[in-house]
Amino acid sequence: VGAVAAAMLAQATAEHLHDGAEAPVLVGTVFAYPTFSRPYIRDHEELQKLIASIEQPMLVMPVADDAQEVRSGGLIEQLHKAHGLNVEIVEFKAVHGFMTQGNI
Repeated sequence: VGAVAAAMLAQATAEHLHDGAEAPVLVGTVFAYPTFSRPYIRDHEELQKLIASIEQPMLVMPVADDAQEVRSGGLIEQLHKAHGLNVEIVEFKAVHGFMTQGNI
């Protein structure tokens, strides 16, 4: 599985290298069941800085036990929309780890 993921990443990277660029062109950011809480994010100020640094459209996929900040109408959606960027929140009733536990 790791080799397949690495091959897919290599192909996706090659597809996004345009005009001799040395780095891929980012077209969006995806967070699957993001853990934007301690110890990863200390407070709302740090979360605001993180979200402000993302200048692409965003897809956020929180699960049942995620914080309100990552849910529809939460801090992440409010901040991203305030910067004029598209954001889509798709909430799942599952719990953390569901993406690695079979077909989705």
